[in-house]
Amino acid sequence: MDAVRRHRPTLQQLGRSFHLADRARRGAPGDHLPVVFLSVPPAATPKMLVSELARYLDLPITSRMNQARITDIVCATLRDLTTQRVLVDDIHLLNTRTRSGAETSDQMKHLSERIPATFVYAGVAIEESPLLTGNRGAQLAGRFKMVRNPPLAHGSTTQRTAWEGLIRGMDQACA
Repeated sequence: MDAVRRHRPTLQQLGRSFHLADRARRGAPGDHLPVVFLSVPPAATPKMLVSELARYLDLPITSRMNQARITDIVCATLRDLTTQRVLVDDIHLLNTRTRSGAETSDQMKHLSERIPATFVYAGVAIEESPLLTGNRGAQLAGRFKMVRNPPLAHGSTTQRTAWEGLIRGMDQACA
């Protein structure tokens, strides 16, 4: 459990850094949301995943809405808000060897094709997970640049400088 908690601050710091830089360029946010954050729910289905995004955006969805309708609403909203980064945490929870895991992985690919934003995925031991193995995994792996992030301490000035360098490097890699 501790390893899972360690990468989340890095992902959140990346989002915060990008948000602040965007705000410095544009001024007050207004009808703009440069960054969204999503955590993959355990045993996620495609509808659960897109519903989590809808909840993050505080969109009025109902249990009667189907996955396609929720996806359309979420994608349109993120385009209207000119969202530039979609940060997805806990992707190690996706098991593409199961039907729902494979379909949820396909939903993530679908979202990345419909939303003109950079998607940043984070998880634990991704390279060994079912997500990047087999035919589907090879296709997924070919779409992304892998950035390995070992746990970093941040107690001393030197450690904080290293931490900030990592965040700057991730910002540059996403630009």
